Amino acid sequence: MIMITLTPLRSIANRHEDFMGEPLEKQIVVVSRSPWLLLLLTLLPVPANSYGSHPRVLLFGDSLTAGQVANRFNEFSPPGDRLQALLGPSLSVTVEGKPLESVAAMPARLTQVLSSSSSGGGGSDRDQAPFDAIVVMGGTNDLWKLDAAAIGRSLEECFSAARRHNPSVRCGHVTLPPFTPGVVSWFGTGFAGRLEACRREANAGIVQRSAAEASYSSSSSSLLSSPSSFLVDVAALCEGQGGEALQRPDGIHFDAAGYRAIGEAIFQSMGGNGGQGVGEDDEATRGRGTGGGSSGGGRDGGADGGEQGGGT
Repeated sequence: MIMITLTPLRSIANRHEDFMGEPLEKQIVVVSRSPWLLLLLTLLPVPANSYGSHPRVLLFGDSLTAGQVANRFNEFSPPGDRLQALLGPSLSVTVEGKPLESVAAMPARLTQVLSSSSSGGGGSDRDQAPFDAIVVMGGTNDLWKLDAAAIGRSLEECFSAARRHNPSVRCGHVTLPPFTPGVVSWFGTGFAGRLEACRREANAGIVQRSAAEASYSSSSSSLLSSPSSFLVDVAALCEGQGGEALQRPDGIHFDAAGYRAIGEAIFQSMGGNGGQGVGEDDEATRGRGTGGGSSGGGRDGGADGGEQGGGT
């Protein structure tokens, strides 16, 4: 009987750092002497969002996720750096940003990223655990097509892939920031107006989907607990709601301070404490690339966006 019940107990040990105030490795020795206690432990529910002692967050998207600094071809300041500093070492933040990527291409790449994460690939247990929260920032590069419905479908495909990866995942929905007038003025006022209307329609869908998915809630206060969906309103930040408007020197991309503000907005939308107890060691992350976390993505697209006339 002990051999049978020790196996699920090890599963519990992999999901909790301690039990009754002591490391589980020590508790196993104690409770293994009591078959009835072992049986009770195997029946205890395991929190849905607990994958080891190091929960994981994924930021996925285009150059705004990679943190491409405006007018700086090879300079990156991803919002994930600020988010990591706010969350602390107990949570792991991974950044997967690819400049100029269409949102239509994101579901396939996200599926590949999640599959690679789940399969392990020789990484640590921390890297092989499923992501507990996935934030998708995409759609800006598709606004030129004037098809808000297509943007919404692609984003929903991304979140469907996220839920297949982890049914208990928290999904972060991010609104699309507006272009500054100078970026689209050469298209003429007619197209500029249609593009802005498309952006507003796309954002309305993003807000609606986030609200619909956020209906589920629990009593847990964890950053990675319910509601299962949260909204990061970057568009509102650009319009100066709740503070100084974020600057986009090239009309599309943010400066380093803007990306830090987006990282803080993600943290607060997840249920963070607004920065209490946060160190200032993230200053060293300003102006650097995302490294391996972004798969090296981010150095192929300039700030002018190539043929798109301004892409992220």
